[in-house]
Amino acid sequence: MTIMPNSNAIATQLINSDTTTRQMTTDPVHAVPQSMMEEKTVEANVAAIKTIDEMHGSLLDIKG
Repeated sequence: MTIMPNSNAIATQLINSDTTTRQMTTDPVHAVPQSMMEEKTVEANVAAIKTIDEMHGSLLDIKG
């Protein structure tokens, strides 16, 4: 008895793998601006933390 592969199943696997590959790729048109916005957000948060730290230091200097 010879088992022949199901050609429909193989075609379905190829289509699914192609779809998966397309979904996993990153669109640079959206990724680059998003990355730039995230970088600026991090910079703003760091600046805010530094300012808060300086204010706490000033308050301790005044109080101490």
